[in-house]
Amino acid sequence: MGVLMNAPTGTIEQDNSRNTCHGELLLEQVVIGQPDKLCNIVREILWGGVDYLIYRTDKGVFVHFSDCAKREKEQRVAFTEICPELCELRFLTQGMRGKHGPWWRRLRAQNGDQALDDRAAASLFDHNIAQALMLLMEGKPQEAKSIAEAALEMAVKRSTTDNTIRYVGAAMAAALVTSVAVVIAGYAAYGPYPDTLLYFVAAFFGVLGAAFSVATRIWSFEAKPCQQSRMNYVMARLRIGIGLVSALILYLLTHHSLGGVVIRPEIVQGPEGAALIGFLAGFAERLVPNVFRRTAEAFEESSGTPVQLAKGRTGPTTVEAPLAPATAI
Repeated sequence: MGVLMNAPTGTIEQDNSRNTCHGELLLEQVVIGQPDKLCNIVREILWGGVDYLIYRTDKGVFVHFSDCAKREKEQRVAFTEICPELCELRFLTQGMRGKHGPWWRRLRAQNGDQALDDRAAASLFDHNIAQALMLLMEGKPQEAKSIAEAALEMAVKRSTTDNTIRYVGAAMAAALVTSVAVVIAGYAAYGPYPDTLLYFVAAFFGVLGAAFSVATRIWSFEAKPCQQSRMNYVMARLRIGIGLVSALILYLLTHHSLGGVVIRPEIVQGPEGAALIGFLAGFAERLVPNVFRRTAEAFEESSGTPVQLAKGRTGPTTVEAPLAPATAI
């Protein structure tokens, strides 16, 4: 259904000749700015044939089949050859558009920056989809499937890279906020509690160590499209929090008698030692659990008796009971 302007009267009238949205729609009725059969607004005509039309909407690239029922059935059967790849491509490319992409792109799209949204929509992947559909409609299914598979592989790599960068960005933002909070808290506590300064130094460098660890391991973390989740951002922030807590715990352990089992206290004296131990604890996320494990093992071995210690090292000792003497019957 379209909208017409009555020039003599200046009134707006509805055009009932256009039957769209799950109704009959001819090839000649697919017009830019009007809805298609699925109620998606046509944004651009990418390719047109005698008995098909390829166009782009906000939800991806689609093909309008022939007006002839027999030819349309043949085209639909051929379409199933690349349908799985096209469905995944539409899903991935939709996430790259302005309304579904990063927050800054969504914000600009909401503010009416349609040009940005259009540039994001008219991407390489959309044209790859259109090319695959064109080859399919022209009777070249093998070439169409090859292009669709190659485009899908590229889209997966693009989405994985975007997800990885977002993960690292969330970690860096959390590190920035946390480090500023540590500096403010340390400055406030230094006056009444000057002895706590080194603990804040260790915490600050623990945050830096965790952020540096995330940055250096960026390529080992691959957030593929199937692994995309908001929980990845939570894990990124949690990694920074673990670095801060680990630094405090390890620095506290070095100033306790238990810490002397694995770390010599003299090497962590002063601000330099606090910074070093904090950065190591933040960077190596397994350092603190390993230190506590070794400390617990050493503490357990120092207790008990020598016989119990020997049994713990060599295993339990079994003593066979002597055989009873034979008795006459």
